[in-house]
Amino acid sequence: MAHSSHTRSDAASHLVPSAVGIVIFLVGVALVGYVFSSANALLSGTPPPTVPTPAPSASPAAGEAANAASSAALDIGRSMADLVKRLLVLLVMCFAGSVVASLGIRLFFSSRNVAHATRDVPPGES
Repeated sequence: MAHSSHTRSDAASHLVPSAVGIVIFLVGVALVGYVFSSANALLSGTPPPTVPTPAPSASPAAGEAANAASSAALDIGRSMADLVKRLLVLLVMCFAGSVVASLGIRLFFSSRNVAHATRDVPPGES
C-alpha cells in the first residue's frame, strides 16, 4: 500500500517537468510559426514604391537628371538594406524558435526517461 502512494507521488513529480517541456516546445513551435507568417507577409506584400520618373521637359538640366538618378540609387540601396535586415531578423528568430522547441522536447523526454528509470528500480534497491 505504501509503495502505491510512493509511485503516485513519483508520477506527479515527473508530470510537472513533462508539462513544462511540452509548454516550452509549444512556445518554440509558435515562434517558428510566427517567423513563417512574417516571412510570408514580407515576401507576398506589395513591393516598395518606385521612384516616379519626371515628365520629360524641353531641355532637362544635366544636374537634375544626375540628382534624380543618385536619389533613385539611394532609395534602392535603402530598400535592399531594409530587406536584408528583415531577412536576418527572421533567420535569428527561426534559429531561436528551433532551439527553444528542441530544449522543450529534450526536457520532456528526459523527464519521461527519469520516470521510467525510477519505476524500473525495485523497491528497497534505490
